[in-house]
Amino acid sequence: SGGQFGIQRKLRNYVHENGIQLVHTHTPRTTLTAAFALGRRRRVKLLTTKHLHAISQERRAHGWVFWLADRSACYMSDKIIAVSNDVGSKLKSLPWIHDDKITVIQNAVDTMLYDQPAERQGCRTEFGIAGHETVLGFAGRLTKQKRLDLMLRAFAQVLRRYDNCRLLLAGEGEEEAALRLQAVQLGIDGKVIWAGHRRDMPRLYAAIDIYIQSSDNEGLSLSLLQAMIARNAVVATDVGGTRELVGMDAADPRREQAPACLVPAEDTATLAGALLRIVESPKLAGRLAAAGRTRAREAFDARLATENLLRHYIEVLR
Repeated sequence: SGGQFGIQRKLRNYVHENGIQLVHTHTPRTTLTAAFALGRRRRVKLLTTKHLHAISQERRAHGWVFWLADRSACYMSDKIIAVSNDVGSKLKSLPWIHDDKITVIQNAVDTMLYDQPAERQGCRTEFGIAGHETVLGFAGRLTKQKRLDLMLRAFAQVLRRYDNCRLLLAGEGEEEAALRLQAVQLGIDGKVIWAGHRRDMPRLYAAIDIYIQSSDNEGLSLSLLQAMIARNAVVATDVGGTRELVGMDAADPRREQAPACLVPAEDTATLAGALLRIVESPKLAGRLAAAGRTRAREAFDARLATENLLRHYIEVLR
């Protein structure tokens, strides 16, 4: 009750009553709420994790408000954790942001939770997916930033050569109605599975063969990491922190050994070409899946990130 001011009052009272010394937030809205609740001369440290450097055009409505809140939150916190080196460098380019305010702790995942191959058949049966069908998939918010319009067009090109493919989309968002209409217009709606919001993502990853990320802006994608752990062959746009996840960019001469296939952003033809190469080559799909799982397990294990975060908490409190 009491709206935003009521939330701030409850947070302030909770922090005071429990002797809390550090508050950690993860979104611009929660950072601003905490900053106003704790006050300018606060003795409690405010730490925020920056997951993405927001762009106003990514929001269908009031994008400038989101952009302003995103930038303001950077100045209201005492310390910022960037989820990728790319996000960290963008933060350092902002005026009056000192380098020592920013620490990079890359996103990470529970490498046991998302490796559930035994769930594959049950999940595919749930969605009526036949054994001979290749499943391309995506999990996340259905927003402009994710450029699922490009994904649908690329998938339509794949279907022209291989009609034994399905596209599994898990998530909700403001673009869903437009995307459903686009699928109908492309004549692929019968091949697209709209799974909606799910709480059993390890099962869905197990059902997917090729994971697609077509975004034009990313921090460091957790869903990509989850898909790599789940043994999906990954195709992703070379944006933001994605090349850190892969360990190389699209121009690297070692890209043939990469744990994922990187493609330029906003390039439907190249995205479709990459998907076709993997669909028609089980050997390539298997190599990508194995290399991706190894890379994610070795470099992005949640236990390592937790240890780094704990050390940072101690440093901030000192």
